[in-house]
Amino acid sequence: MRAFFRHKLVANSLISMSGTLLAGGLGYLFHFWISKKMEVIQYGELQTLLAFFAILSVCSSSITYIVLPLRSVLEHQPEHNISWLSMYRSIYHKTIRFASWLILFLLLLSPLLVFYFHFGDAAGLWAVAGATFFTILIGIDKGFLLASRRFAEVSIVNTVTAAIKLLVGVALVYLVGTASAVAYSLIFSAFLAWWLAIILLKKTAVSGGTEPAETSEENPLPFSFNILAGPNAKVWIFSSLLLFVTNIDVLLVKSLAASEFAGYYAALSLLGKLVFWLNSAVILVMLPESVSQTQAHRKMNRSTLLFAYGTIVGISGCMILLYLFFPVQIISLLFTIQYVSYADTLWLFGLGALFLSLFNLEANFAFARRDFWVSGICAGLIVALFGIFHVLTFSMFSIAGVLAIVFAGGFLLMLARRLWKT
Repeated sequence: MRAFFRHKLVANSLISMSGTLLAGGLGYLFHFWISKKMEVIQYGELQTLLAFFAILSVCSSSITYIVLPLRSVLEHQPEHNISWLSMYRSIYHKTIRFASWLILFLLLLSPLLVFYFHFGDAAGLWAVAGATFFTILIGIDKGFLLASRRFAEVSIVNTVTAAIKLLVGVALVYLVGTASAVAYSLIFSAFLAWWLAIILLKKTAVSGGTEPAETSEENPLPFSFNILAGPNAKVWIFSSLLLFVTNIDVLLVKSLAASEFAGYYAALSLLGKLVFWLNSAVILVMLPESVSQTQAHRKMNRSTLLFAYGTIVGISGCMILLYLFFPVQIISLLFTIQYVSYADTLWLFGLGALFLSLFNLEANFAFARRDFWVSGICAGLIVALFGIFHVLTFSMFSIAGVLAIVFAGGFLLMLARRLWKT
């Protein structure tokens, strides 16, 4: 048993899961606390703003996806003789220019988004845009930390982000009480997380004995780094589509359904995504593990796959049983009694989250082997959800059922692709 917990993969999973539980617990406390002080319609609007932020965080995750294998070059191809600091600065300077143009575009687009999604004003979208800017920069630091297997440092950044968002969000909901005001907690938390990530990355380099060499070259990398061009464009498309699959349901419901129904859906969807959040710790650990094995020209071994699948199915199974037998108690405890009207569908949201977790796991395996053809599967799921939602007779059961079926189909396609390629 002691040898089991000393295994690097298991130890990293426990660190990642502990950090995910702490940060995610604070994040869910943010939702549960604020939902009790907001009207259902306002909470639905806040969830839509947060879904926007989650989708825009594709910029951050894309940067992380791009940086992670590049940083591994220093480990597996030492003949390049690149300092981590030179690589970091080159990537940082190019990324900050991209982030600035993106935020300007979002600000110009905000009036159209207010009209389409029936927001009360554009202030919440401005907050989301500002938070996205700092989150993009955090993606660079996380990529370097994950490539170095610094899961504890990544967990610290995530936990501090969630804690600041909780404190500021609770203060704003008591002072103002609107969705757009609470959204400004995202900027405060993102700025402090960015500052903390830089400090931890510098300490990691020093503790690892790295002696970064100064360079005067404009681009010290022996390979091209362009966020939206070349091989990185494939990473961008892949991660964008993957995040859209995860969050598009909230946006579709907000744009197509009544505001009050969207508020109820936001609460149940959040509890369903709780299952996905618990499983994300395992998925996070598997990403650098699979990337590293690909860099070393090794296949994923069977024990690693069994560990990932077993953990995800085990966690999801326990949560689905709780949702099936105690839905009213769970919803009443975490939200308020007004949200229990659709309690009988909660287990179906949990089932959908199980297939979404397995879909994301296989998608990360595909990324590790640079199989970006799976982006087509992600695009197919988005088109399917968009089309079905526009012809669907809206009920909570039908929406949850469609999501479970579509995510299950996407997972099976991803699995079939991996088995065929390997």
